[in-house]
Amino acid sequence: MPAPPIRAWFEDPILDAIVLTCDKYRALTEHMIFQYDRLWPDHRFRFLIPFQHDRGPDSRKCKFVRTDPSIRQTVLTLLRDFDDEDWVYWAIDDKYPIILDVPKIKTLERWLETQQSINGVLFCRCRKLNKQKYLNSIIIHDQESNKYLGRNGYEQIWLHQLIRVKILRRLFQAFPEVIDCPKDMDALKKLPNVPVADLLFVRDDTLAIFGESTHRGVLTSNCSESILKYKLRLPMWFQQTTCTRIILGEEEFWRSQNRSLAWFARARAALSGGTWLRQALTGASDA
Repeated sequence: MPAPPIRAWFEDPILDAIVLTCDKYRALTEHMIFQYDRLWPDHRFRFLIPFQHDRGPDSRKCKFVRTDPSIRQTVLTLLRDFDDEDWVYWAIDDKYPIILDVPKIKTLERWLETQQSINGVLFCRCRKLNKQKYLNSIIIHDQESNKYLGRNGYEQIWLHQLIRVKILRRLFQAFPEVIDCPKDMDALKKLPNVPVADLLFVRDDTLAIFGESTHRGVLTSNCSESILKYKLRLPMWFQQTTCTRIILGEEEFWRSQNRSLAWFARARAALSGGTWLRQALTGASDA
């Protein structure tokens, strides 16, 4: 049975964003949402934030949902009121946006309005998705001839992306009730009992740069610098930062955007923030 038209999804002023987190990482959730608000002030995301004890205030952009502390039940609870064919924005708080090409992402959304045979689109091509063996033979184009490549399985499923509920629901239904470490999900998604993920795509040219918030349970240096730069609160468990910087899609973004070397140098100098970046990509002004 073909998927229903998604015009209602596109025209809805709210698009729910599913956040995988828990109370312990609330400061990272706040940092991630802050960056979306800063880089994309008119975004239409409503972040569904799970909590166990520490409920925050609901607002137009945030809704708190009480969940079981287990990873599996957290996601399934957040998805319980959605139909399988509904679209959501998948936004784990261990990732946060650094640069977004907002006009092109909005155009992508408008194109998705016409598509019924797509289950997910990732607009940051990075890591293994640069290797052909992690892609399949399916290639589609949008109305402006931008290319979208079929992804094999759940590769880069933890990166922020537009996705149908059924993909996330079936994945987490196949997971065990107890997951000792979030990193274990990388292996779990490859087990034979996990349903095949079909019709997931990645855009050939990268429209975003993301940072990772933690590395082996310790705050990355890039996330720590960003939190301090914008005077946000650090996690209560914070004691030190790793020397590791984890930036996703950086080289791919500049290469695919064909930016000038001068533009590139300025951006690298201010990669963790800077209002001029948003102005350059969106034409927005802070005046």
